[in-house]
Amino acid sequence: MIRTYVIPRLGVAVFMALAPLSQAAWGQAKNSPYYHFQLDGNVSYMSMQGSGSNGSSGSPGGGFTLGYRATRRFLVESGVDFRYGNLFPEISATAQDSSGKQTPATITDHTLFVPIGGRVLFPLQHERVLLSAGGGAGLVHNYQKAVGGGNQIDCNGFCTSQTAAGPYETVQALFLLDKRSHFGVGFGARFAQVSLKGGSLDSIHRNNWLQVAATISCRF
Repeated sequence: MIRTYVIPRLGVAVFMALAPLSQAAWGQAKNSPYYHFQLDGNVSYMSMQGSGSNGSSGSPGGGFTLGYRATRRFLVESGVDFRYGNLFPEISATAQDSSGKQTPATITDHTLFVPIGGRVLFPLQHERVLLSAGGGAGLVHNYQKAVGGGNQIDCNGFCTSQTAAGPYETVQALFLLDKRSHFGVGFGARFAQVSLKGGSLDSIHRNNWLQVAATISCRF
């Protein structure tokens, strides 16, 4: 299990390592044109760590982020990431279908993560390589639904939803592919500290959100 203090320390280490490298490349980068908007789509693996039964869980995810590059060195960003898979263990229950019949059901959940923050940019190779690190506030929304017989059915009041917020840190490496540096691929990581309870499973908590992503980027 990745301990919760690894990613914050990693972010600090990246800043310290990139600072002299960025200064050395600043002379060639400051005269290179750059674009103000950056749209990233990602495929990711998302893991939540916590306490209680099944204290950690992970599953694939995806999403997008839109950034505005206010200056050559700073970008503000927001977006949404989706987590495909249960954040908490599935619950067996009895629910009411559309005809009013009681039927066995499984309570599952879905999760959305909304980052709002900024990144310091370290452009290299005349803007062909773009390294960045930063952070901000993250909003997590988790909601439950009941599924029975392959169909979504009425939760009958026992499905819950919850929203929580907390700080996040992020790092990214982006490699531009075309001559005008419009399109690129890259990878990155994001760590957020957000506390959620397990709906009706109050003994289970999820406190730390870790996302590792492969990214496709378009700048315009």
